[in-house]
Amino acid sequence: MKTAKVIKTKKTTAPKAKRAIAAAPAPKAKTPAAKPAKTSAPKPVAAAAPAPRITAELIARRAYFIWEQAGRPTGKEREHWLLAEQELKAA
Repeated sequence: MKTAKVIKTKKTTAPKAKRAIAAAPAPKAKTPAAKPAKTSAPKPVAAAAPAPRITAELIARRAYFIWEQAGRPTGKEREHWLLAEQELKAA
């Protein structure tokens, strides 16, 4: 880093304001400013990914699959629906 040159002047009867200007350090050369280091807060750690939302359509598709696997019996719609819902919530 360069230091400012001190200008020696003869004592004059000039006002103090002019003396202050004459003794002011030379302007610094423009240099690219150093970029500040990027600091970021620590990211929170997620416990687990959120479970997909269980919709009636998902339950209906799973219940249909269970119904087909059971041989397409009649009168067991509610059981298949509840089983499908239970399986999707457990997953």
